Amino acid sequence: MHTPVNELHAVFDEVGRMLDRLGDQLAATVQEADRECRMIGIAFRRLAAANRRSAAIPCRGQTGTMLRENCAEIDAAMSDAIMALQYQDLMAQRVVNIRSGLDRLQEALRDGVPRSYGEWLALLRSVERQHNQEQQRLLQPPVRPDNGVELF
Repeated sequence: MHTPVNELHAVFDEVGRMLDRLGDQLAATVQEADRECRMIGIAFRRLAAANRRSAAIPCRGQTGTMLRENCAEIDAAMSDAIMALQYQDLMAQRVVNIRSGLDRLQEALRDGVPRSYGEWLALLRSVERQHNQEQQRLLQPPVRPDNGVELF
């Protein structure tokens, strides 16, 4: 027999299943992005080391000037790329924060604890408050004292 309570539980169950699928997809995407960022970080470290070795090659005259200019250009380009990767890392952290809130709501939907309208609102507001606090923290990444670019 379909009652409003049974129908509501069925909706909650379906929302829980959807949150499971979305959460799994988010987790897999974040793990893949993290793995790729680590590989890119390793590649940049190798490039930076090769660039330092090239810059240390003793050359005079026009050849030396060209080598130093090229090394400086490589260094600037790598700094720009690293900053872009750090932005991607920050986005991954934001996705993890979003998933955390969704997980909390999903647990509440599935735990079978009867809640009043007011309790649901309090839970939703708590998740929203925690989410907003973490998003604000992530919007203000720490600045290194030497204003340099840190590679992960």
